[in-house]
Order: sequence, then structure tokens, then C-alpha cells
Amino acid sequence: MSEGPHIGLGGRSSARRKTTDEELSADRARLFAGLFEHSPVGVCLMDARGGVIEANPSFMDIVGAGPGTLHMSLTDAVHSEDVKAVSRLLGEMHGGIVDKIQTEARFNRHGGISRWCRVSVSAWHEGNADSHFYVAALTDVTDLIQTQKELRALSMVDELTGLFNRRGFMTLGRKRLKHADRNGNGLLVLFADVDGMKWINDNLGHHMGDKALEEFSQVLNKTMRISDVAARIGGDEFAVITLDTTSAARVVDRIYKNIEARNAAAGREYLLSCCIGVTRYDPKRPCGIEELLKRADAKMYEQKQDREDSSFKAKPIQ
Repeated sequence: MSEGPHIGLGGRSSARRKTTDEELSADRARLFAGLFEHSPVGVCLMDARGGVIEANPSFMDIVGAGPGTLHMSLTDAVHSEDVKAVSRLLGEMHGGIVDKIQTEARFNRHGGISRWCRVSVSAWHEGNADSHFYVAALTDVTDLIQTQKELRALSMVDELTGLFNRRGFMTLGRKRLKHADRNGNGLLVLFADVDGMKWINDNLGHHMGDKALEEFSQVLNKTMRISDVAARIGGDEFAVITLDTTSAARVVDRIYKNIEARNAAAGREYLLSCCIGVTRYDPKRPCGIEELLKRADAKMYEQKQDREDSSFKAKPIQ
């Protein structure tokens, strides 16, 4: 009996599988094209030199670019006061120091209008290491920052440090949680306790205690991003809400490094020190800002208990 029909059926089966695979691939391509086109996040693809190759409508809207005006680099649309910082970070990517960056910057639009955006850029290698591109995502956070300004106008600011007070933190914290629930993104809540305030008040005076609290607030301002929420919630206690969820340890490490830099200055009478607790908010397991603050406080207390020496120390006067 001839085996011809059997072979023929196998050939048709293989052809059908190939056709099905091609159809699935085409469907997947159409799906991702639709996601790219309709995403509320501005997305663009850049070449190795940073030139924009392709961009979706949200990106074009953020940077105020019209049809046919795509020949640009990402930094062309960045506000003049922010372009230096963004260029430095992009330079680190081009140099292979990092393969992903996150920052915040203002982007100019026609008519002198600027929008605050959270900027994420990742390296993308296709095929081989020599063929690489960059994918940038811009999330408009202008409304969040505007809300912060409005809160300051509503006297939700701590008079000594210039940070938000407890009321401002709780108010803005609830807004951040709603935003996280809406977008499905997590966030971090930090609870920090400045060490040794009793010692510094008793031995150096309350004016120096105030100075220590101001110093710590300056550390937070230097460390956190403009869309983060930093607050003095009472006495020597501070809290932070940050959308940077890439690494809790990295956020805390930045705070400690900035404290160390201050402590390295000559002529200090005390060393700045603190304990920090961190908790993560998961939109899949919602809870209130009060509960998050309580959890972060508990984490901070655990760290304080584990430390052998976490107090302010006076430097000997030379």
C-alpha cells in the first residue's frame, strides 16, 4: 500500500500549524500595536544615540509634538532646568554603567506649558549586544505635584522643617493610595525616628535639637524625588511615601549615605543618626494609610531594638 496519502496529510498538518502560528503572531502584533497606540503612558523607542525612532500619541501629547515632528531626542523636550540631570543619567546608560534609570523632570510643550513626568528608560538589546535600543516611558505626575502645592497653601506644612505635617501626610497619603489602586502600582511607606534627641536637647540646647531636625528634613529633601511625600509627623518622627518600589533597601541606603555625607563635615558637635522601617503597599491587598504607617513604625522599632548603639554622640571639642 502506498504511503503517499500519509505523507500528504503530514504535510498539510504542518502547513496548517505554520498558518496558525503566523495568525497567532499577527494577532499578538496587532494587540501590542493597540496597547502602544492607546496607552495613557507616553512611550518611545530610541536608537543608540538617543534619537526618537517611534513614539505613541501619549508621548507626542506630553512633549507637545505634532505629526511629522518626530525627529528629536528625548532631551530636546526636557525643561532647561532639568536637562542636565536627565542627560547625565542617559549618559550613564550609554556608557553601560546602568541598564535602567528612573527620574522626574519637566517636559516642555508649545506655548510655554510644562508637564512634570516620571521618566523610566530601559536598555533593550535585540539579537546581539551590538544592536541595542532604549525604551522610555513618561508618566504625567503634574496633578500629583499640583496637589502637593495646594496642600502647602492649606497650612499642612510643618513650620520648623518645611515638610508636610501629619495632617498633610495623611491627606496626601490617601490620595496616593487611590492613585495606586487605580493604576495597579505599589508604593513604599517609610517611618524614620531621629536618634538621640533627648541627649542633644539636654546637652547642647533645644535650639540645636531644632537644628538636628531641620538637618534630617534636608536629608529627606535631598534623597527623595519631587513626587514623593516627606513629612514630620511628630517630635522626632518622620514618614515618607515613595512611588519608587524598585528596591526598598536602595531607598533607605540613599538616606543613610546622605546622612554620612553630612556627618563628615568638620566642626560638628553631634552625629546625625536614625532608624528606618519600611512597608510596601500592594493594591491587591488594600489597606489604609494609617495601617501602613503602623506597620512601618513596627519595622522601625524592630531595627532600633536590634541596634547596639543608635544615639547621637557629641564630638570632642578640639
